[in-house]
Amino acid sequence: MRSLLRLLRRYADAVEADLLRFYQVDLVDLYRPGPRLTWRRLGTLIRMLPADATVWRAAGVDHLSRSEHYLAGLWELWAEQSHPDRPGPPVDEGRQRTTQRGTPPDGDWSRKLLDHQKRYANAS
Repeated sequence: MRSLLRLLRRYADAVEADLLRFYQVDLVDLYRPGPRLTWRRLGTLIRMLPADATVWRAAGVDHLSRSEHYLAGLWELWAEQSHPDRPGPPVDEGRQRTTQRGTPPDGDWSRKLLDHQKRYANAS
């Protein structure tokens, strides 16, 4: 509860904007009589905000959106190293990565991507 109050104190505008954007819920409902918005529900809605929410950007929390994770994964496959902007360890750290360039990790899509890369490398 304290962390929720602290978040509201510091980033109330960002929280309000995100609640309206993602849930069509008005933060003012918290102070209106009736069961429209409770503290428990507010906490749940904030915790479940997506990675690209304004409040996370304002608070400086390093989240990557689903698209950013996908693009970072493609970059890691191509460069054969961890992406420098990915917060924390790579998603597939438990899987053994390839050491020899051109040998795809498991998965048909990665094999196709590397075949595509080889085809264009040979064309230039």
